[in-house]
Order: sequence, then structure tokens, then C-alpha cells
Amino acid sequence: MTSVENFPNSPELLVKLINDAQTIIKFQQDHIANLKAELDQHLHLRTITDKVITKEGVTAVRCSRQGKWHYTDRANEMAAEFKAELDALMAMEREDGLASQGPCTYFWMVKGK
Repeated sequence: MTSVENFPNSPELLVKLINDAQTIIKFQQDHIANLKAELDQHLHLRTITDKVITKEGVTAVRCSRQGKWHYTDRANEMAAEFKAELDALMAMEREDGLASQGPCTYFWMVKGK
């Protein structure tokens, strides 16, 4: 078994450092979202177009993504029925040993207070 002294950081310090880094990332993501909202305001006021290039060569382009489709109640009901049938078939295959499960994966989830 490996001794804890062989590691440069204690587990508690590692968890704290990860949490601190996640906090910084979250702050930066929020900051970026606010800056992009300000770009949207400039676009709305027509002080910029949908493409901005800085003197340093950094480019910002306003992109779009197609909206989500909204279907009729009939189509949604059919989808729910098909999903229920598929779920039942998949459960049966698991119970009968026909389905196989991939290997377990591991990851760390660190949450602040």
C-alpha cells in the first residue's frame, strides 16, 4: 500500500483546490455570458454587425441554431407509446440476459457548500 506522504497534496487540499478552480470557472462563464449579452445589445442598437473583428485579429460571429420542433398531441402520444414499448423490450432483454452492460466508469464530482 502506498503511503500518503508520497503525495504532494492531501486529499482534503485536492478537493479544496478543485472546488476553488470550479468556482473560478463558474465566475468566468457567467462573466462571458454577460459580455455576450452586451454584444447582443450593441447588435440590437446597430452599433455593430453580426461579425466583429478586433485590431488583434480576434473574431466574434453571431451564430444561430434551429429551434426545437413542437409536435401535435397525436405525434407526442405515439412517441410516448413507442418509448414505453421500447423501454419494455429493453427491460426484457436485460432480464433475459440478452443485453450486455459496458464496464463501469468512475469520476470525481466535487461540490461546494
